[in-house]
Amino acid sequence: MEKFRIIFVEPEQEINLGLSARVMDNFNIRSMYLINPKCSLGFSAIMYAKHAKRIIKNAKIYSKLEDALKGCDLVVGTSGVINKYTDISFGPIELKQFKKILEERKTKKPIAILFGRESTGLNREEIKLCDVLVHIPTSKRYPVLNITNALAIVLYELSNIKFKSGAEQLATKKEREYIEKLVEKKLEKIKNLKNRQKLSYALRAFFEKRFMTNIEAKGLIYILKN
Repeated sequence: MEKFRIIFVEPEQEINLGLSARVMDNFNIRSMYLINPKCSLGFSAIMYAKHAKRIIKNAKIYSKLEDALKGCDLVVGTSGVINKYTDISFGPIELKQFKKILEERKTKKPIAILFGRESTGLNREEIKLCDVLVHIPTSKRYPVLNITNALAIVLYELSNIKFKSGAEQLATKKEREYIEKLVEKKLEKIKNLKNRQKLSYALRAFFEKRFMTNIEAKGLIYILKN
């Protein structure tokens, strides 16, 4: 089973896809997922992929991000801009911190890692689909990394994750989505509630930031249903 699912959203540079395939092969990740690519997968991509050209040739292409995320229990967005879209996300956490969290939480299904457009990154709707945003600390003067450099750093850090003994099972995507629905129902029952949407996002961020275990999710579902 694939541990990480690497997804590129509307990639714009053919050379970057070739270099990314090479990096993926360095870390034994053989499947590349592309959402509505804005460039071809032709000569340049294959040339820069070197011995990883099979990853380019076998790339899985989707028109919708939601389709590529099916079967994943955790969706991780990458961002070089720390304060972007704070109204719909609790903000990026550092890659090393995220790695420590994963070492204490087991997952049965793949973890999706999203890389946005070279020019503009991930948009609001795509970030809404993420359970967490991760960033790599860099210079404040020039914080945004080239996508292939970011990919190499992410895979280097996450490829050698060692789950701690007694690591608990992460709540499934299905469980977390069900909790969101139950919270929405609770909020709908409150009359004259101001900033309903903002509060909804804040609660979602609170629960996601906890990286709930399977047992915690079941307990919260029980409480919210009663």
